[in-house]
Amino acid sequence: MKKLTSAAFAAALLASAASVQAADDKPFSGTYLGADVGYLDLEGLDGGISYEGFLGLRKQTNGGFVYGIEGTFGSADIELLDHVWSVNGVLGAVVGQEGRGLIFVSGGYAEAKASAFGVSVTGDAFRGDIGYEYAMGDNYSIRIKATTFEFDDYGASAGFLVRF
Repeated sequence: MKKLTSAAFAAALLASAASVQAADDKPFSGTYLGADVGYLDLEGLDGGISYEGFLGLRKQTNGGFVYGIEGTFGSADIELLDHVWSVNGVLGAVVGQEGRGLIFVSGGYAEAKASAFGVSVTGDAFRGDIGYEYAMGDNYSIRIKATTFEFDDYGASAGFLVRF
């Protein structure tokens, strides 16, 4: 029952966000879904290609300020690493003459799972991102960003997202 209630809440949230997006032409408002690919270097391990999917909800004010929340889930081609997920608050500012650029920062909670020889270990950390997004159309953007976990591990990625 708890899963059903959570799913219903999420569906209602997405539906309300979609209706807000339809009534508001701001390119960085609404619900979005996307994917990033890049490189992640973890302290004590070899670095590798990283990939993650993300889902978020943002609101753009009339003054060009953007705020929201984003969840991620992904992994990297790094020995022992199974997956990493995070929940981040997002703050940004719209830039450019046409208002199609967004400089953003995000920060929040991240958890990673690693396993070897049948033993799994999870750990949590602060995750921070800084990046730039460009709205190429009314419903899609490209972005680049730099990521840190606890200011010890670093990554860089590029991605694509769709707003709905």
